[in-house]
Amino acid sequence: MRKSEVDPCLYIIVDVDFVALISTHVIEYIVANTEDAWYHKFLKAFSARFAVNDLGVLDHILQMSIEWQPFYKGVRISQHRYIMETVEEYNLENINPNKLLWRRFCS
Repeated sequence: MRKSEVDPCLYIIVDVDFVALISTHVIEYIVANTEDAWYHKFLKAFSARFAVNDLGVLDHILQMSIEWQPFYKGVRISQHRYIMETVEEYNLENINPNKLLWRRFCS
């Protein structure tokens, strides 16, 4: 296992046909990998040392929604929900973004 050079909270294992990514965020962990057997072995070892709640397949994290394609052939990550909540919070539903940008750069 090696630590990512780009993200200090990301750990990576790559071996021929196997890949595992372990992301840490405060007290939350995301484990993504290509083999169910490895995941169960990892979870058992990790659970022996730390309290663990396996929340299943990831669908939201850090204000992002995660949508998995069938058979895990791909993933779509979106911040649509966060964007819409921000729009509503600041009453921006009816604003024209082109006029807003024009005023900002022209003033």
